[in-house]
Amino acid sequence: AKIVHTKIYRYLWDGNVLLHEWHYQRARRPKVITDELGMLMLDRPEPVENLTTWVYEEGSLVPTAKLCEGKSYSIVSDYLGRPAQAYDDKGELVWQVEFDIYGRIREDTFNNQPFIPFRQLGQYEDVETGLYYNRFRYYNPETGLYISQDPIGLAGNNPNFYAYVHDSNAWVDPFGFDPVNWTPHGFKHFPPKNKSWAEIVKSTKNGPAKYISEIDVENLERTIWKEGTPVTNGKNWKVMEFNDIIGASEGKPTNFVRVENSGNTIHGHPISKSEFKKLTKCK
Repeated sequence: AKIVHTKIYRYLWDGNVLLHEWHYQRARRPKVITDELGMLMLDRPEPVENLTTWVYEEGSLVPTAKLCEGKSYSIVSDYLGRPAQAYDDKGELVWQVEFDIYGRIREDTFNNQPFIPFRQLGQYEDVETGLYYNRFRYYNPETGLYISQDPIGLAGNNPNFYAYVHDSNAWVDPFGFDPVNWTPHGFKHFPPKNKSWAEIVKSTKNGPAKYISEIDVENLERTIWKEGTPVTNGKNWKVMEFNDIIGASEGKPTNFVRVENSGNTIHGHPISKSEFKKLTKCK
């Protein structure tokens, strides 16, 4: 919560994901009293007014919609997960911005920057300070640096404890302390939008493996790197088997993925069942 002038702002999180926010007049703030047993309690329910609800891509921090005052707005984000446009329920463009390499807004088409407060992936702009809240610390878009040291220190693999990421054109740091970076690896394993699934599967027989289109690739690969099975060939790789089809490799649909770590940057792609067995020495 925060208090700004005559208003109180409240936020409701699901872990590290902001779900709801609302505000009300400070004069209506409930008072803390004690009951007959000496327990602390509020003298009346806290007001829930001017409620905004945020909707995200499944399993990610990429916002897809804003719901408020009986209206809905669709959010379009760029390849890094930064909101770039918002449309109302009639399909009219109502918000549009462009970012520089530090995540600072350099162009605001409608001069309505706070309407969508999300900036770099995982960041929420605090309009009073101009800083971006990154869950575990604050980021200054004017300098491209955090204002406090990395809480994981050298585990972040960066000698500058205040730095964002090595390459802000390809990497993100949703919580302000990610120990590994992620790269889309030139998007070579992303499915082309102009081809059918059958064509995509066929293309992997002699070409690179491809994910299915519904996958949040970064979130998937970070999960595999965190929870996957280390391979047995001595390389810095991890693999994981899924219950459903995750992509295609060697000309066939597959539910196996491999993620590798190179220079503290992870990237991966679907693999065949035979490759999975080889890497885990399964019989």
